[in-house]
Amino acid sequence: MPGLITWVTAAGVGGLARPLSGPGWVGLRCYLGFLLIPLFLLLLNVGLHLPLAVACRAVALAACVGGWVAWRAQRRDGWASTPAPHPIVVLPFFYLVLAAAVQRQGYLPSQWDEFSHWLLMPWQILLAGSPASPRLPYPHYADYTPGWPLALLYPSAVIGVPFDTSALLWLPFLSSAGVVAATYDVLRRLDDAGDGGTVPAWAGALVVATFHAGAWLAPTHLLVEPPLETAWAALVLLAVLVVRRNVAAAFASLSGGIVLAGGFLLKKPFLAGLPLALVLCAPAGFRASTGRGTASAAWRPLFVFGPLALVATVWMFATRKVTPVFSLAGAAHRGALPGTATAMATQVGSLLSSRRRARHRRAPHRRDRTSEPCRHLGLG
Repeated sequence: MPGLITWVTAAGVGGLARPLSGPGWVGLRCYLGFLLIPLFLLLLNVGLHLPLAVACRAVALAACVGGWVAWRAQRRDGWASTPAPHPIVVLPFFYLVLAAAVQRQGYLPSQWDEFSHWLLMPWQILLAGSPASPRLPYPHYADYTPGWPLALLYPSAVIGVPFDTSALLWLPFLSSAGVVAATYDVLRRLDDAGDGGTVPAWAGALVVATFHAGAWLAPTHLLVEPPLETAWAALVLLAVLVVRRNVAAAFASLSGGIVLAGGFLLKKPFLAGLPLALVLCAPAGFRASTGRGTASAAWRPLFVFGPLALVATVWMFATRKVTPVFSLAGAAHRGALPGTATAMATQVGSLLSSRRRARHRRAPHRRDRTSEPCRHLGLG
């Protein structure tokens, strides 16, 4: 069930890019949809302060809209532009059969980092209601970007069932299957006529998967490394497309921006891919006429780096990693003082209380009228 929910959601959310991509690119759009799930959850839950369950259902609604947009566009352009069988359909079907035959007991975590972070953090987020909540039992989780935990908890939160790890190996598999399907799309487009053979494209995609070049079709753990490698592979694929001039400029730029932001949300070291992303901004990397979805050179850097800037800003400000001033302002806005200010107020109250008690003992027959408010406050 988690795999089916994530797969359908990724396909639907990726359909929102159908007007920019034009015919084809089913695998690449599905992979982009996979990355957009945690990105949307971050913006809705952390940025707009929507409850986590509401944010998950809003993402599901966006997937329905994207599926409708893609279906209408495909019906208009004709179904021949997406030849069957496509890896994004075939690979999940085979994995479903193998998982049912081999992993009947479900997945049991075995890695230390799964217990200490990657499977513990979804529980903490569900408990606190947000990955940036000050109620997190272990606040140092905010040092890590929450992309992978948000992706892991989405299938459970969207349908309102308890978080369960038994079927979550589907998620790293779907991430890898998306990159394999995107490789298939790219190999078909490397021919200038755009009608590369299906068999060579399938062979090339499977070779990529065989050598684990950014694809893990038989995942054995839920660590963040497999989806992080698929994000690197997707960024390289987009750079190849741009150099070969076989993609609409707006779609390539926005795809690169989604991969950059999604990779950063998986783990901060993905920012090392920024120099590679500069290739997506090169005006010489695009054909002068690419059909629908063209973009001027001035807009390409915004498409490439805009999503990353938005996600990084929302996360850093929400976790109060920028300045202490914002931390105090954010805490006051939420109606709660920071822990340091609370401790200081407690110490001051204790000091005042002790002084008033000492004064009262020295002058037992004098009535200290100023002590009445303190008694009501519990200070005297």
